[in-house]
Amino acid sequence: MVELADKIALKIYEKYDSLGKSGKPVEGKEWTLLAGFLVHKNNDIDVVSLATGTKCIGSKSMCPNGLIINDSHAEVLGRRSFLRYLYNEIDTAKKDGESYIFSYKCTNDKCTLLDNIKFYFFTSHIPCGDASIIPMKSFENNVILRRGLKRRYDDINSEKEDNAEPDIHRTGAKPVKGESRQDPHGKGENYHIKGAVRIKPGRGDPTLSLSCSDKLARWIYVGVQGALLSQLIEEPVRISVLVIGGGCQYSKDILEESLINRSGSTYKPCILQSTKTFRHSEIATGTSRPSPASILWAKTFQEKIQVSVDGKPLGCTKKNKNKVYILECKREFLKKFLSIKRIDNLNLTYREAKDMAIEYQKQSKVFKETMGAWAESKLTTELFKISKEELKQEKN
Repeated sequence: MVELADKIALKIYEKYDSLGKSGKPVEGKEWTLLAGFLVHKNNDIDVVSLATGTKCIGSKSMCPNGLIINDSHAEVLGRRSFLRYLYNEIDTAKKDGESYIFSYKCTNDKCTLLDNIKFYFFTSHIPCGDASIIPMKSFENNVILRRGLKRRYDDINSEKEDNAEPDIHRTGAKPVKGESRQDPHGKGENYHIKGAVRIKPGRGDPTLSLSCSDKLARWIYVGVQGALLSQLIEEPVRISVLVIGGGCQYSKDILEESLINRSGSTYKPCILQSTKTFRHSEIATGTSRPSPASILWAKTFQEKIQVSVDGKPLGCTKKNKNKVYILECKREFLKKFLSIKRIDNLNLTYREAKDMAIEYQKQSKVFKETMGAWAESKLTTELFKISKEELKQEKN
């Protein structure tokens, strides 16, 4: 299985290296995280989405018209780019009867996955939040520096301390408000509580973005496709294999507990770690400054690379902020959904369109109730609509 994990990692790294320098970390000064999806078909493994990123915007910067992406962690952007790939494949299947991964059924106006299609998900580091709270090996206490709530490898050649106090890797993600399980902030292993739903950290203005551990757990439970695409695809889109990049802390048992068992999921992807380390990771570069930029790429009709900062395209200004946006934003996805879905009422808000996915929402509700306290409501950012002019442009 290590051979498969390494093959997946190298495929992602090769695609990343082929995308040029734009939006990537400054060599020797910055680091970033990398994530993406791959399709396995007929013994071929093909990268279909890829993204980098480490940032989130604060709650005060959230956009009411769906043009700004709130969470720019690599895992989240990699999944959003994958959704754009799925929309592209649905378009093709509805026009031609079949795409690379879908066939189209006119009887229920939905696409179904072709036989023997598998989806792999790669992330260069353990997802933030619950899954990253992993006990350190005894010698790690001597080779890891504390920077606030984060830790990193410093000198792997340091002497071992057999009598070091047991400790855990820390996460900057904090339990959501209302969560009964709060961090005790004690010494060593007693710093964090396990199992809590967490919010990603933000400087100054706090974020409302859930940790990648919580989001991955949800994708595994209800499928990667989300509410809108669940109305266009016959079955949930599942992650068959989840691969963690090399060089970071890793525990298969803790990953399974955090991402699968914690929610009571009956679906269980295979979880592996590659021996190959991402060259722009914090560990590989030895730098402490995360890159402010993200790159997004999806295998679609337009395979262009997008560079994002603070959830907006690089170079976005106050004058053009309502005219330029990342193709994976909520507004663009609502446009794509409405242009494909055959419904009488096109004057739907983003929230109303999501609520139409009745079965998906039922499953999502069960998931949230099982997990415990969830994030604060974001409904004020889901009330936007698509004009007839916008929708006409999308169809053209």
